Amino acid sequence: MTLSIKFLGATGTVTGSRYLLTLNDKRIMIDCGMFQGLKDLRLRNWDHFPVDPEKIDAILLTHAHLDHSGYLPRLVKMGFKGKVFATHSTTALCNILYPDAAHIQEEDANFLNRKKLSKHKPALPLYTLEDARAALKLFHSVDWDKTTEAFGFKIRFLPISHLLGASFIAIEADGKKIVFSGDVGRDKDPILPERYFMEKTDYIVCESTYGDRLHPDNDVKEELSEVISKTINRGGTVLIPSFAVGRSQALIYIINQLKLNARIPDVPVYLNSPMAIEATKTHFNFSTELKMPKEKLVEALKDITYAKTPNQSEQIDKNKTPKIVISSSGMLVGGRILHHLKSMGPDPKNSIVLVGFQAAGTRGEALAKGKKELKVHGQMIPIQAEVHAIQNLSGHADYKGVLEWLSHFKNRPQKVFITHGEPKASEAMKEHIVKQFQWDTVLPQYKEEFTL
Repeated sequence: MTLSIKFLGATGTVTGSRYLLTLNDKRIMIDCGMFQGLKDLRLRNWDHFPVDPEKIDAILLTHAHLDHSGYLPRLVKMGFKGKVFATHSTTALCNILYPDAAHIQEEDANFLNRKKLSKHKPALPLYTLEDARAALKLFHSVDWDKTTEAFGFKIRFLPISHLLGASFIAIEADGKKIVFSGDVGRDKDPILPERYFMEKTDYIVCESTYGDRLHPDNDVKEELSEVISKTINRGGTVLIPSFAVGRSQALIYIINQLKLNARIPDVPVYLNSPMAIEATKTHFNFSTELKMPKEKLVEALKDITYAKTPNQSEQIDKNKTPKIVISSSGMLVGGRILHHLKSMGPDPKNSIVLVGFQAAGTRGEALAKGKKELKVHGQMIPIQAEVHAIQNLSGHADYKGVLEWLSHFKNRPQKVFITHGEPKASEAMKEHIVKQFQWDTVLPQYKEEFTL
């Protein structure tokens, strides 16, 4: 028997997580993410897939974020008909994310065609609502920490505290064990329970998003309350680009706590993302998987005004009174946040608060680096609003957090593969692992294959 792993994404970048395990003639893929950020990466989503999708037997999803799961409808469009395994809450979130992502892509393509802003005639979505629905029919939900056997592989999903339903995945095949970290969550997340650990494995595929950074010790509530209060007191609006799933729900809870303790002014809070609205309901339905008491979640949700329609979204921009607006996407790569950015970005009374990782080539990264003009829908938009980056709301562990998670492995793995990071971060994560554990650690290249 021969077991091998091929890296089809998340090499030299934090997006497009896709890893192919092959056992003789059986193939399973761990994660099926979209490439985001730099144009060269985004174009990979349109490339011919390196493996015949019809010959992939199953896909395992560590969690629902689109950089780990969002390419699946495209793969189905190209012929994938196998099984998709995910936790129950990941399945529920994908039922929200996929139709919404398809709708946004169709909406953006229509906008570009209507305004004649695309060089493609016509501009097309990566996948449609029909493709998204077809992908969702392939899901098979699995329980936490229960062994599932499929195609010669034994599979377990264990909590990693990054997102509702997020897991690391342990796989056994051909007498070997390989662990895929997914995205390692942080200790003391405001709404998620602590991550699980594992003591033995032969191989590890480990993320490195913050491989070269430590999160600051700042009190996130203090930092957020200061920005909000200063902005509201000068008559401005606080615009928060946020991942629809995970960070938006944490923000809703934290902002509600700040209001209850009179640490910020009592202004309206808008959640303007159909996906985030539905994801918030899903968090409520899976409240037993959260450490936040259900009654506190109920209380926080009462304080939110949902913008469900494009017209309601437009009304937020027309309303010039002080408020807080949470909208996706978190890296400003698409979605309704771009319309708010065009409306609110030029006003110096306003603030834009970045609360998550900003990948290379995204508008969020440009803002974080101080850029004062951004291209949105074919127009150059001046940015006069104050920009703040709050690192302590990221859903990713920093390198010390990842090392702490790895420290629970009691044996010496044969090899550790470092993925899901910008080149500098991945290289730094490798150095940290080698220094602390003396493990054999490699940085795989795009499409590189290893025999295990």
